[in-house]
Amino acid sequence: MKIIGKSFIAVAMLSASSATFAQACAEMEAEAGAISGVVPKFDEAGQLESVSMYADATFIVPKRSLIRTAREEAELRAKAALSQFFKEEVSRGTLVESLTEQVELTDGKGNTEAQVLEIKRAVDSMSSSTAAVISGIIKLDECVDIEQKYLLVRMGWKPSYIKEKAAEQSKVTESKGYRKKSSLADEF
Repeated sequence: MKIIGKSFIAVAMLSASSATFAQACAEMEAEAGAISGVVPKFDEAGQLESVSMYADATFIVPKRSLIRTAREEAELRAKAALSQFFKEEVSRGTLVESLTEQVELTDGKGNTEAQVLEIKRAVDSMSSSTAAVISGIIKLDECVDIEQKYLLVRMGWKPSYIKEKAAEQSKVTESKGYRKKSSLADEF
């Protein structure tokens, strides 16, 4: 009897947590007013105060590596949206195709099976003349809906971030490298 009760509670908790994740993404979509795109915010004087970028990406199964790939794709889409907002060209390449390939196999009875081939290589396929702007982008929010198999990110940028980053970088003294050798190393 106790096992049945515990099993029921576990199933109820899993169902509630899935509904909570889906609700969190629905709330984030409602806040954004759109699933993807750029939302600028202006001050009373009409000056650009901040920009929020929303982007999404999908995955086939809620596997950590596929979610990470979807996260990277969504973040690059958000950065590309900001670049488009500033009317600069961004070359994104074919990031998704180079990282994952999806194959759907259908048998004679109409049963479809999906498979994902993961290619383990890092591709830097984004280049732009907006490097200073791109470097000032921060992630503000993220949600993962494992039932509908998608991820939504909100990235943000403010003009003041570029000035702050430049000020911080001017304080950093570059290292020439170092070596930390144990005094026992010569005994071996």
